[in-house]
Amino acid sequence: MIVLRGAGVELAGPLFDTMVADYLLDPGGRSHGLDSLSERFLHHETIKIDELIGKGKNQKSMDTVPLDKIVDYAAEDAIIPFLIRPIVKSQMEASSLLDLFTDLEMPLIETLVEMEFNGVTVDREQLAELSKRYQERMDKVEGEIYETAGRPFNIGSPKQLQEILFEELGLPVIKKGKTGPSTDAAVLEELAPQHVHSRRRFWSTGDTRN
Repeated sequence: MIVLRGAGVELAGPLFDTMVADYLLDPGGRSHGLDSLSERFLHHETIKIDELIGKGKNQKSMDTVPLDKIVDYAAEDAIIPFLIRPIVKSQMEASSLLDLFTDLEMPLIETLVEMEFNGVTVDREQLAELSKRYQERMDKVEGEIYETAGRPFNIGSPKQLQEILFEELGLPVIKKGKTGPSTDAAVLEELAPQHVHSRRRFWSTGDTRN
């Protein structure tokens, strides 16, 4: 919509955003991008933008890519959401999410487009102060996590988090994914009270297994 507006074209008609639909269906999911949707719903691996323009210092602009390669890439961007649409629509209907999607989420897209197209005024000094404050808070929380785990580890690594939660702390596996026990937001929220109980039992009994 933003690209079209830049060319003087206003998109009309009902909107259907497959990425937003997937977020409603799986808010704890790690990725709602088109590449991920294509693999999950269509079992199709998409052409990646890096394959066309490269990355890093060697990255080039799209207008230097041969047209025959751009055509395939652009066609996927068009056809894949078209094919996914009936699948996620059916799932939203089954989960009673279609009204939320239609009445709230889709109208908000036009508002977001308006904001992104026009931009917003920000207070850079205030943002810098907030960034500093949040970083201090994150550093403190990170330290608390390491203390609870008994050692430092890469919090952003699902594999290392799996080791801490399920092997070292002995918490139960709620659900599994392709790479082992899931550590998505919903799982962590469910595990949190169990871990608190486990720690209390540790201090009361001296059971170091927990």
